[in-house]
Parts: sequence; C-alpha cells; structure tokens
Amino acid sequence: MGCAISKLGDSSLLSLCKERKELIMASTDCSYALASSHILYLRALLDVADALSQFVDEGAVSSVDLPQN
Repeated sequence: MGCAISKLGDSSLLSLCKERKELIMASTDCSYALASSHILYLRALLDVADALSQFVDEGAVSSVDLPQN
C-alpha cells in the first residue's frame, strides 16, 4: 500500500505511517553511526596495545643492555 493509493480520509493513519518510516530510517542511521564509532574505538585500542607493546619491548632491551655491577 503506497501513499498514492491511500484514501484522503485516512490522513491520520497515513501521517502516522510516514512518521514511523522516518523514525525507522533515523534509527538505522544511528545504528550505522554507532557501528562506525565502535570500529574507530577498536582501532584506537589496537594502536594503544601496539604502543604499549613497543614500550615494553624497548624497556626490556634497554635493561638487558645495562652493565651489571
């Protein structure tokens, strides 16, 4: 049932249907934005993990290079 076929007497039902359609489209857009944010967050966590790993590896190498008394 499309908007062109609907009767003019059902204008309140038609406006309700259009409003629901807009809300569903908005929720879909928000869902995509949330998924995109999660991806960016996970990439940032991986970058932090790499930086911490590099920091620990450099610390282990410098402690091995130190002369012992």
